[in-house]
Amino acid sequence: MTAPTATWLSVAEVAARGAISQRSVRLAIRTCERGGRWRGTRLVVRTVASDTGGGTGGISYRVREDSLPAELRGTVPAVSGDGLAPAVRENGPPAVSVAESITRLFRMYAAHRGLALSTVSTYAAAAGDFYARLERGHDLTTRRAARVTQWLSDRWPADLDWPSDIPRPEPRPEPKRGEAA
Repeated sequence: MTAPTATWLSVAEVAARGAISQRSVRLAIRTCERGGRWRGTRLVVRTVASDTGGGTGGISYRVREDSLPAELRGTVPAVSGDGLAPAVRENGPPAVSVAESITRLFRMYAAHRGLALSTVSTYAAAAGDFYARLERGHDLTTRRAARVTQWLSDRWPADLDWPSDIPRPEPRPEPKRGEAA
């Protein structure tokens, strides 16, 4: 009889399940690596080769699902009302990740304005490769997701409908000349 295969989750997936930042997950991993506990459990962690860059030296953490606290095992993250913090969806269509929502908004905005995706990426995220990295499955922080979504909301064309399945932050008025942003 063979043992069941363990499910290993990325830092982003654990963060989504716990409605916490990826930084908090990495701190929890470090605590457990030093013999401590996180939410009453000791996380089982392994490292894997990664191509995400960002100063990680080519290494990413994976957490074994069955070592998570009971309230995080088997939960499926979904986009909640603010579009960023995950929640468990009981009914309805499958959940869309924040990254998928942002790439969809980028495509719509770029097509409507007649801009290249890399141009929108540069304007919204100050990185021309931001969109391409999301398309390749790279992670993004909650803060950056909020900042990019806010940028899009603030500049969304009046003659283009914001998708009803993606929560929209309240557009902020542009500061007048001479006022601080």
